[in-house]
This record gives sequence, C-alpha cells and structure tokens, in this order.
Amino acid sequence: MTINNDIYNLNEDMFQPLQHYGPVTYIQIHQNYIFVGYGPILHVYKLINDNIQLIYQKQIFKRNKIHNIFINNIAQKIIISGAKSYTVLDFTSLDTLQDSEIVERFINEWIITSCILNDGTVLLLNAYNVIYQITSSSTTKIHCGEKSILYSGSINVLNNGEIYIASGTVMNGVIIWNYNTKEIKYRLKDHEGSIFGVKIDHLGKYIISCSDDRSIKLYNFETGEILSTGWGHGSRIWNLEFLTTTNKVKIMSIGEDCTLRLWTYTNQNLLRCDKVIENCHRGKHIWSGDAQDDESLVENLKICCTGGADGRVRIHDLDKSNQVTTKLTIQDFAEHLNLSFNLKKDTIRDYFDLIHLGKLICLTSNGYIIEYDYNTQIYKNLGHYEFDYGIVNGFNDINTVLIVDKNGRILVLSYTEENIETNWIENEDVKISNIHTVNGDNKYYILLEPSNPNLPFILKEFKFQQNKLVLQNIKNIARPNSNFQLTSLTIDVQNQWIILASKKISIQIVDLNDLSIKFFQRKIAPGDTISKVSIISSQQDILNLLVLSRDGTYLITKIYKNSQNTSFEFEILLENKLTRGIIEGGFFHNKDLILYGFKSSYFFVWNETKQIEIMNEICGGNGHRHFKFYLTSFNSYKFDYMFQKDLYLCSYTGRFITQNFGILHNGTHGREIRDLSISTQQFNDGSKLLVTTSEDSTIGLNKILYTGEIINLWSMNNHISGMQKVKFLNHNYVLSSAGNEEFLIWKLSYFENMPTLKEINRLDTDKEVPDLRIMDFAGVEYDEYIFLITVYSNSTIKFWNFNKSTEVFELVNKFNYSTYCILNCEIFELGGIKYLIISATDGNIIIWNINYPTNIKLELKQKLHQSGIKAICLAQIRENFYLITGGDDNALTLNQLTTNNSSLSLIPIAKEVNAASATITSISHFDRFVVVVGVDQIVRLWSIEPTLKCLAARHTTVADVGCCDVTTINDENLLVIGGAGLSSWKIHE
Repeated sequence: MTINNDIYNLNEDMFQPLQHYGPVTYIQIHQNYIFVGYGPILHVYKLINDNIQLIYQKQIFKRNKIHNIFINNIAQKIIISGAKSYTVLDFTSLDTLQDSEIVERFINEWIITSCILNDGTVLLLNAYNVIYQITSSSTTKIHCGEKSILYSGSINVLNNGEIYIASGTVMNGVIIWNYNTKEIKYRLKDHEGSIFGVKIDHLGKYIISCSDDRSIKLYNFETGEILSTGWGHGSRIWNLEFLTTTNKVKIMSIGEDCTLRLWTYTNQNLLRCDKVIENCHRGKHIWSGDAQDDESLVENLKICCTGGADGRVRIHDLDKSNQVTTKLTIQDFAEHLNLSFNLKKDTIRDYFDLIHLGKLICLTSNGYIIEYDYNTQIYKNLGHYEFDYGIVNGFNDINTVLIVDKNGRILVLSYTEENIETNWIENEDVKISNIHTVNGDNKYYILLEPSNPNLPFILKEFKFQQNKLVLQNIKNIARPNSNFQLTSLTIDVQNQWIILASKKISIQIVDLNDLSIKFFQRKIAPGDTISKVSIISSQQDILNLLVLSRDGTYLITKIYKNSQNTSFEFEILLENKLTRGIIEGGFFHNKDLILYGFKSSYFFVWNETKQIEIMNEICGGNGHRHFKFYLTSFNSYKFDYMFQKDLYLCSYTGRFITQNFGILHNGTHGREIRDLSISTQQFNDGSKLLVTTSEDSTIGLNKILYTGEIINLWSMNNHISGMQKVKFLNHNYVLSSAGNEEFLIWKLSYFENMPTLKEINRLDTDKEVPDLRIMDFAGVEYDEYIFLITVYSNSTIKFWNFNKSTEVFELVNKFNYSTYCILNCEIFELGGIKYLIISATDGNIIIWNINYPTNIKLELKQKLHQSGIKAICLAQIRENFYLITGGDDNALTLNQLTTNNSSLSLIPIAKEVNAASATITSISHFDRFVVVVGVDQIVRLWSIEPTLKCLAARHTTVADVGCCDVTTINDENLLVIGGAGLSSWKIHE
C-alpha cells in the first residue's frame, strides 16, 4: 500500500520549534567566535572580554545534522556539511552572518568532512575516501586509488599551501595522501580497530590520531615515525585537536567516557596528560569539541569548548593562571626565617587562610606561628608558644585567627590596618578535642568540644569591638548522649537556635535563650557522618536546612512546629545521593547546589544542579586528609590540604562561572529520553514542571518556560534499572517505574519557590531476583489513600492502596491478562463507573469495570492493531469520549467509548493504516486535537472530530522519538518531544 505523502510535509507553519536539546555534533572555534553544529541548527557565539553572546541561531539543514564547519577568512565563506548535505555561507563580517542566504545542496554519498579554498573551490571528502572538487562550473572526483570506507577524516590545508587528506578507515588504519599529486604518503597501521579522528597540524609537522583502542598516537609528518602514545581514556576516543604546535605539541581529546584530556608531547614515548576534566557532560559521550591555546592566534583566548550527547555546549578555561597551587614545607620556614626545625619530626600542624588579606597562618608542631603572604611570598615568624597540641580556626570577615590549646585557652590574632592585635581567652581546666566557629548578626561564636564525651559543649559568644573579640556570654550546651560526636554546627539567628550535627546522622537543636532542646532526631537518613549542616532559610519557628553526608547523601529538610504548637516536626523535602565520591561540604550559589569532596586521588567542586564538575585538584588520596575549603567570592575558591607532611595551597578563579558556569546551552540527561510528563500547575513566572526519565536510570525534575526553554532543577538517582514510565499523579505526587519490578512514589514539595522531590516508598518484590518490568501504571488520589494499578511485562496486573499517612502499600487484587506483555494502562470514568484500559503486544485493547477492585468485571476486548499497541490516549470532548491508539503497524485508530445501561461499547470511527512510516510511540491530546509522534521523526497534528484528519506534519530534530506531552502556558499550546534529546514546540491551531 502506498504511503500518503501529505502527512509527511504538511502545513509546517502550524508547528513552531522553540528549543532543541540534543547531541552536539560539531564545534569549531574561530578567532573569538564559537561555531556549534547543534543537530541541523547552527549556533554562533562571540566572546568579548570573557562575556559570551549568542549572535546567530538558524536551522541550516532541513533534516541532516551538521558534522563539519570550515571558515575561510580570505574567501569570506563558510562551508557547513553533514550527512549528504552541504551549504556555503558568504560573509563580509561574522557579526553580519545573519544576512547570509542559506541554500542546502546535496551529493549522493556521505560527507565525512568539508573545506573551502581561497578561490572558493569546495572540497568534500566522502565515506569512500574520494574528494568531490566543486567549483561554480564543474564537479570533479579526486582519489588516491584506495577507496577504503572511512569513519573519520580531515582536509588539511598547510601553511605552505599544500593540501593533504588524512583518512581514518574502518579497518585499515590511517591513510595520508596528497590532494594535488593523488599519491599516498603514508599508511599508518599502529592502531587496533576503527579510526575515529585524525588531523595534521597547520605547520605540517605532526599527525595525530585516535581510535576505539582508547589510545592517542602522535606521528612525525616528515617521516611517518610514531613519536608518542597517550593512554588514559576509559573508553573510545571520538575526537582530538591540536591546541598548538608552535613551541610545544599540545593536544586535546574527548570521548565516550565524558572526559576532556589535555596532553603535552615531551619527546618521550608516552604523551603526558596535563589535565583531566571529568564529567564534562551528563550520561555518555562527548561527541564534539575544539580548543584554542595558541597565543599567536587570539590573545588570551585559552579555551576549550565541548558538546555532548546531553545537548550541552560548555566552555572550559585553559588558562593555567586561574588555578595555581603553591607548596609550603617546614624546610621553607626554616630557610626563610632562619629557624631551627627537626625536618624529620617537626610538621605543619594546622593552618587558617585569611582570604581577604591573602595571608596564611600556620602552626607548627613545635609551637611556631608562621605567616605566609600570597602576594609578596614573604614569611614572618609571629611568635613561639608552648603548644603541645593546637587547633587553628578563625573568622574571615573580621580577619581574626584563633589558636586553641588542649586546655581550651585561645590565642586570638586580630589583623588591623597597622598591626596584629594579640590576646588570650582563658578557659576552665577542661581538655578540648576540637573547636568550631560560626557567626551571624554581628555575633561571633566559638564552641569548644571537651574530650570527655560526658561533658557538655562550651559555647562562647563574642562581639567584635575595637579590633578585639569581647566575651559576652558562656553557655553549656548539653549533648543528647555520650555517643553524640559533633561534626558540624550552625546558628539560626532568626530563632536563636544552635543546630548540632553528628557522626550518626543525628541532629539536635538547642534554644540559645533558655538552653532547652527544641528538637533531636537520630538517623535522619541513610549513611554515616554528617559532614556539613547549613541554613537555607529561616522564619519564626520554621527552619530549612541543607544536610550533607560524607557517603554522598544530601538532604533539604524542614523543621517546624506542629499544628498544635506543642512540638517540632521534621520533614525531608529532598533526599538524593551523589554517586561520584565523598561529600565534605556544600552551599547554594543562587539556586545551584554546589558540593565539594573527594573521589579517588582528587578533590572536586561539583555543581549538582547542572551536573557538571567545576574544578578539581589532584591531591593524592582519600577524604580523610586534613584540608580546608574557602569560598573567597562568588567565582573563586581556595583549597588548602596536607599531603606527605607538606602543605599545598590551591587557588581557583572560575572565568565563566558568572556566565552560567560556562554552559552556553542547556542540555538533558545525555542518554535517550524514555518518558516525560508535564504538570498541570502553572507558576507565577509562566512556567510548569516537567519530569523526564532516560536510559541513565535518573529522574529529571525540570521547569519548562513559556519560551520553551527547559531548565534542570534536580537529577534523582534512586532507580537502578532501565526506566519505563514517569508521570505526575497530580500537584503532590510523581510516579515512576522501571525494570527489576521497580515502582516508586515521589512526594513533591516546595521551599522558596523551588520544587523538590523525595521518594517516600517503593514496591517490594516477592522475588529474590526480580526480572519483570513494570511497563506502566495509573493512579487516583483519595482523601486517605491513593489507588494504584501496575502492569507488568509478563501480563500481570496488580491493584494497590497506598496509605498516605503510613506510606504503606496494600495489595488489593492481582490477576493475569494473558501471556502477552502489557504496554499501557489508564484509569477512566464514564457514566459513573471506573474502568481500567490496557493495551498489549497482541494488538488488543482490553477494558475492565473496576468499581469494586476486589471483584472486577471484563467489559470488552477488541483487536485494533496487527501487533503491539505502543500508544493510547483518552480524550473527552464535550459529552463524547474517545480512544486514540497507535501501534507497531504504523496505524492510527480513532474510537468512541459509550455506555448504555451500564454496558460499555467501543465504536471504531476511523483508522489510518499509513499514519506513519514507522512505529507510533506516543499520542497527546488537547482540545479536539491529538499530537502523534513516532520513530520516523515526523510530528503530526490530527483533528479527531468528526473523524481523523491530518492537519500538519513536520520533521523533528530529535531522533528515536519515544514520548511527547502537550500543555498550555499563557493560553499557548506547547509540545515537548523526547527521544535522543528534547524539543519544545508551539502549536498554532
């Protein structure tokens, strides 16, 4: 049967694409411009004094993705190619690129790469190692006599005018051949497997290549000799570039392991890896990247830009001056200050960084207090004291350092404009094991922790007057028990509470006015040791806390008085786990959660909201080392740590933190989107919540704006199996299902207008090794419970009641439909009766009366498709109730559901057997229309009254389309499509 082409390209203006988030297929840095091939869309960014502006955005190809961009300033032309398409853009200035006409041209073969010469000649390298030479009057094919199948290649125009083709073959290594003579210069067979990248530097001195053997190889271009090999990537390397070959050979590589690596050739057999940026992108794969570190090209433009499968475009700072590490040793102190140290026994015991003054205060094990000035690199001996034990802490906002001995005596060093004020704060004769400091509302608190666990904490309150800490009060803070080992504390100024956290994941709140215990709770979450507790917001008798556990768990909690005003309640608004290391601390930057800690041999600062690593420092060990971390400004950090008795001072300044942490374009999960759902609730800013799930087994809570922009809020890691479905039950709950019989119910909460998610329970399985997938689910909320239905891959159907108070599941009923896999289920009500409808892989629609869940009644079974029904949609228009289905057979059906004397009927209205050229995967309804998407990447708008009629059809830039949802924001219909990325569209009726 012929396909109706009218439903493949029809009234495209009814669909208006707004935002695209998908794999970034090519990046080219040219001068201070960054060209990004974002699927078929071209983005051009301009850097001006570290500020980044998007100056151009346009879809270049109708369907094909951009795989190569080449800019020729002399010819004033840009060639863009991808798949079988290419186009040439003329420009007089890159700032006026918007005026260029776009004409998409084609050849009949896959284009590997492209180039445009000074005279305007176009060169296209195809997948058979053949160059298409295209001028205004002719097209000529040029080849070297060896037509190998290529996975990669480059056309290299050298500074001397020669042109060489570097071809990366599928099976036979690298071929280097001359464009003019057509002679093969080298056949390089040092790799094992396919070649994914090969380049020649513009000076004609070196060749670099990478392959799926996970190695990088550097060759001498004159001799073909292999000079060096680089190992380090954990999986396939997709691309590499020369940063510079002027003085040293520097190389950038990116790959499947989502790491960016920078290499230097040191005239040895192995390339030296100078820098590793892990987790540059989410999920898997950095598909594209470019770097510029050659000062002869653009002054100070030391940057790298990467694009991943997650759709993010991210800029990285390569300027080494923005992350500097200084090493201090006891020997340095001895030499600069002419002091006598035992270099084998004496050590740096503790230290404090006066970040505003640029000074470090160190206490040595033999009692010397040493000042080191970062700016002048001058050492000063501030005195020698009989400290057989000492802890150093301080207050940076008043430039004050505290040194505490084991008896609780505190030496105070207060820096003024002229000198250092020194005084002692005496203490009762109590042995001290630790000191904690906190300040707020012009008050400064020092908490002394006695070594004896049966003694209370000693809290000293000070005011800072005339460059001195003046004692105001001393209070004893009772411990809840002797096992309460204090790890972190903070002061709530609003309520005058002190919040104490312990190793056992316990929290105690004490009223500073009467020293009464307002709240105490043991084991508030899984894990061991609260590493940091801090206040997010505070009101009268209401407190929001950020609680961080060393094992990676982090919480946003709410503590408040109950409705009877008699005691305090504790609620977890968000609970999640960072799976990439040990958390030592964190804070909010605007609304981004920043965490820091250790993984393997390095320290990291991580943006949990945006799921990117901000900086790292190789420090040689785990998180039990002695270290201190300081936030010096909104974009600068200091990380001081001890390693093998020496002190290292790492200063970091983020060049692009103010520019959205260097993210030029937001992204998604980085793996294929399996399902998505949009909430019906609209916020004051014209946004709604969007929940997504993907093959990476994470749940993404996002906001979608009326502009179609999607902003990631949280990425939840609770699932461990392949995801199936995620849905909003209503404004309060989200439901999700996966393989291994995973079904989770999530509570939606809000603090300071920020939505949060928390898993409140999950279904237990009665199998030791669960092997079924929960394919779909449906639910209805009542006052005291939620009625839920789950359907399984082995045709099982289960009914549940979920008690909202006890948060416990109760199995109500269980039965099997047949032996077929159930694909979808919905609950609907018609004529005062509740029904369950399912679709299965046998092509049938089955409906039961479930008014009495323990005594269900089969209403009808009807075959609508040849095989699996992948999508069902229920739509009520006035008094009419419709069922729309789409299946593996590419067909779309429209049916009406009616009741007569409590008998349900399914009346077929229309069937379009060729509604798509591939499987229909999702259907969404609004008004009297449905949007239908499928694997053929065509989005179609159908009217369903009085019958099926295709009103519009347009190609989507998202591949492997598997889900969609429609919502209304500000009276505009917005569509979100999910697959290998996300796309948001506006629908014009």
